[in-house]
Amino acid sequence: MNAAEKLMLTMNQELENKPFKSITVTRICQLSNVSRPTFYHHYNTLSDLACKSMNYRLFNDIYDFKTWEDWIDCAEKVILYMRDHKGFFINAFCPQVLQAGTRYFDRIISDYIERRQTAFDCRLKNEDKAFISHFFSGIIVSLFNEYTKSEMSIDPDFLSSQVSSLLDGSVDRAIRGCIDVK
Repeated sequence: MNAAEKLMLTMNQELENKPFKSITVTRICQLSNVSRPTFYHHYNTLSDLACKSMNYRLFNDIYDFKTWEDWIDCAEKVILYMRDHKGFFINAFCPQVLQAGTRYFDRIISDYIERRQTAFDCRLKNEDKAFISHFFSGIIVSLFNEYTKSEMSIDPDFLSSQVSSLLDGSVDRAIRGCIDVK
């Protein structure tokens, strides 16, 4: 395992048990047996490490959920995964992580829009695609943010049904709405 991976692993372990604001570069370096200069060689800031750690964890642990259909069909699994790793998600949530989540969902929704354009035999303007993608990724990230803020006290079945009913067909309707405007 290289130094960058050791630092990410240590950050993930620390975030399971304590809030981000109480974690220091010194502590991460000590636990990882990595020097501060090596830390700063790989990461600009502690926030940078936290975001990369969270992305690494999400992409490895939730890798199967990489398309829009996966997220709609598996919303409950994702919510249960968050609940099962409650300490990590509560402690890791910060503005940078919300931005990373938004970028992640933007990519998923943008890919979906590209596929749906083919199905609808149309091409949307880039600004319409960006608007739809940002709108829906904002909704999803806000829902997960509220779930996290509630310390995951919302019933996962209820939240899953809310996500599914809110999003079911909504992106397709937004795409069709942009086509009709032309």
